[in-house]
Formats: sequence, C-alpha cells, structure tokens
Amino acid sequence: MQLETVVVHSMHDRKLEMAKRAEAFVGLPGGFGTFEELMEVITWSQIGIHHKPIIFLNVLGFYNPIKELVYSCIRGGLIDELHQELIIFIDGSDDPNFDWGTVALEAMGQWKKPYLPQKFNWMKTLDDPGELEETKPVEDIEPPNRRLIRIMESKGDRESEKESTMEQVITVFA
Repeated sequence: MQLETVVVHSMHDRKLEMAKRAEAFVGLPGGFGTFEELMEVITWSQIGIHHKPIIFLNVLGFYNPIKELVYSCIRGGLIDELHQELIIFIDGSDDPNFDWGTVALEAMGQWKKPYLPQKFNWMKTLDDPGELEETKPVEDIEPPNRRLIRIMESKGDRESEKESTMEQVITVFA
C-alpha cells in the first residue's frame, strides 16, 4: 500500500481533510491537541457536519475523567441525554496484549447513527448576502480510494508534520 501525503495551508484545512477522509475518529490517550480535536469532532457530529463514529480508547482508564464530565453535564442539563450516543468509550483490559485495534474496528462496524433532532441548520453558508446555499456534510463528499494518507500543515517554505491521534487514525482507517 502506498502512503499519500496531503499538504494543507492551515490547521482548519487539516481538520477538514481528516473529516472528509476518515471513516471514524478514534481517540488514543493524548494531550491538549488530542482533547481539542476530539471535542471538535463531537461538536461537528452534534450539529450535523458529519455522521461518523467517535471512539475513545479508554486505555488504563485514561478517559474516565472525561467520561464522568460528560455524564455530569448530562445530569446537570448542559448536554442533552441523546448526545451521549455521539461518543463510544471503550474500556479495555490492562493486559498488555489486549487488541485495541480490533475492538475499535468492531465498534466502528456496530455503530449506528444516533437520532439527533437539529434545532438549527448549521449546514448553510452565506456566500451571497441575499441567499443561503445548502452545503454537503463532509461524508457526502466523495472520498478518495482507500489508501494510507498523512495530513500535513504547510509552514512557509518547509513542511512541518503534525503528530496527533487524529492523524494516526487517518493513517490506520482511511
């Protein structure tokens, strides 16, 4: 299999390319960048920009605090109870031979798009001041053939590869 490199101009373009090409979003333990990217894809799903599985691999309980925060926000009325279906938390074994990849792929295969009534159409753009134009959700954009890809952000004359959980997921699942 050949690796394709896609160079983009900004972080936003990088995220858009990942959203177009990925079949799912899988979060491995990570830092602020991983948290931000996962929260953004959850929000994009919530408002209808994409309809793809979002899976948190809860390695050794790493995502337990986020899972509890989500449930706390649901109990407090800050997150609609229907929206808990946007995230799949996979609690695995502490066995070093536990196959996280297989479990993630199984979760992707079993995922069903949750019913989330939309209160506002976020898929409109204001290209012409007099008219709103309908746009396609990212999964309706024709993806390339299945292949390995790497999304990179252009930094002037040199390219700086961005390491992130989302990028690694694209490499595995795209």
